[in-house]
Amino acid sequence: MTNAKSDSGQPPPAPPPVTSYFSWGRNCRAVHRGVFRPSWADELERFDHADAPVLAYGLGRSYGDSCLNDGGYLIDTAAMDLKESRSEKKKARRDYTLVWEARAGDPRNLDEAHYRVEIAVSGDRVSSWRSFWKLPETYTRRREQRNFISIAVTVISIVVVLAGVVWGLWMLVANIRRGLVRWGVALRLAAAATILMAAGTLLRIPLAYQSYPTAIPLATFQASVFIGVAVTLVGGFLMMGAIVGLLTSSFPDSLDAFRAVERRWNAVDAVMAALAAAGLAMLVNRLSALLNARFHAEALPAIGAPGLIATAAPALAALAGAATSLLALAGSLAVLVLILRKLPRRWMQAPLVLLVLLAAAPQQVRTPGELALEYGVLLAGCAAALAFFFWFGRRNYLAYALVFWLVSLRGPLAELFGNDLPGAHAQGWIVAAVMALSVIWVVLPAVKSGPAD
Repeated sequence: MTNAKSDSGQPPPAPPPVTSYFSWGRNCRAVHRGVFRPSWADELERFDHADAPVLAYGLGRSYGDSCLNDGGYLIDTAAMDLKESRSEKKKARRDYTLVWEARAGDPRNLDEAHYRVEIAVSGDRVSSWRSFWKLPETYTRRREQRNFISIAVTVISIVVVLAGVVWGLWMLVANIRRGLVRWGVALRLAAAATILMAAGTLLRIPLAYQSYPTAIPLATFQASVFIGVAVTLVGGFLMMGAIVGLLTSSFPDSLDAFRAVERRWNAVDAVMAALAAAGLAMLVNRLSALLNARFHAEALPAIGAPGLIATAAPALAALAGAATSLLALAGSLAVLVLILRKLPRRWMQAPLVLLVLLAAAPQQVRTPGELALEYGVLLAGCAAALAFFFWFGRRNYLAYALVFWLVSLRGPLAELFGNDLPGAHAQGWIVAAVMALSVIWVVLPAVKSGPAD
C-alpha cells in the first residue's frame, strides 16, 4: 500500500490541473484560457460577462466541439453525471440545456436527495443556471397522495373558516340593524386599504407570468390577469369594509386608541407589549427549531422561492401586503373573541380554541407524527399568544395594532435582508425605516407631554 504522505510528513502536492481537452471526436486538442470546476451553482456568476467563449465539459468529452473553444473558458463537470441534455436549433446558433447530478457519496447530497446543477447555454455563452436537490420519486409520489389525515385537516380548515365568516357577517348585520356601524370611518379605511391592495397587486403582476400557459395567446392571458385583478379589488373592498365595520361596531372604543390623547397614556405600554411579543415569538421560534431538529423525520420541508424581490417595488409591495394582513389578523381575532364571548359555557372555550388550532395545521401533513409535531408547535404559539393577551395586551388596542403591524412586516423584512442582491437590502432598509417610524409615531405624544403632565 502506498503512503499518502511524502517523506517529510506533508501531503504530496496536488497534480497540475488539466488545461487541454480532446474534442468530441478526439481528433484535435484545444488549449483553454482557464478551466473551472464548480462545486455550487452560484460559483458560475463569474461567467456572466466572460471575455471569451464558455464551454461545458463532462464525462470525458465536451458538449460541443472544443476545437471551436480554443482560448476560451471550460466548465469541467466531470465529477458529476449528466442526467438530461436538450438542444434547440435557433437562427445562427444552437442552445443547450444540460443537467448534471452529483454522484453517490458526494457531500452535497442530502441522504436520498441528490444535488443537481442545470445550465442553459445560448450559443457559446452561459445564459442561466440553477442548483436544486432532486427528491426521490417514491417520496414525491407519497407526498402528492392525499390520505385521511390530510383530508380531515382540509375539511376542518374549510369548516372553521366558513363558520367564522358566517358568524362575522351575522354579527355585522346585527350591528347594522342596531345602528352601531360608523359607515364614514368604515368606508374611508376600507378605501385606503383597497388602494394599498391595488398597489400591491399591480406590483406583483410580473409574477403571474411564471404560470403563463403557452397554449393560449399572450393577450388572452394578460386580459384574464387584469380581470382577475379587478375582481380581487372589488372583493377586497367589500371584505375590508366588512372587517372595519365589525371592528368599529363591536369594539367602539378601538379607534379612539389611535388619537394623540390616548397614545399619550398607552404608548409606553404598547411598546413594552411589542417587546414582550417579540420575546415570546423568539421563544416559540426557538422551540419550533428544537422540535424540528429533534424529530426531523416528521418535520415538513419548507422550500419556496422568494417572490417579493421580483416585484417592481418590493418595499411598497411589502407595506401594501402588511396593511391587508393587519386588518385580516385584527378581524380574525375579533371574530374569535366574539364567538368565545357568546358561548353558553366557559368550558367550551378550550375545545373551540383547540379546534381552531387544528384548522391552522398545514394541509401537507400525511402521518400522525407530522400532525403531532405541527400541532405541538401551534400549541406553543397559542400559549405564547394567550400570555400576551392576558399579561401584556389586555385592552390596549394600540398594542395589538402595533404588534400586528410589525408582525406583518417581519416576513418581508427577513426576505429582503436574506437576499444577496444589493437592491433588496436597500428596499429592506426602507421597510425597517417604516417600522421605526411606526414606533416613533406611537410614542411621540408621550414624549412631547413630558413627565410633568
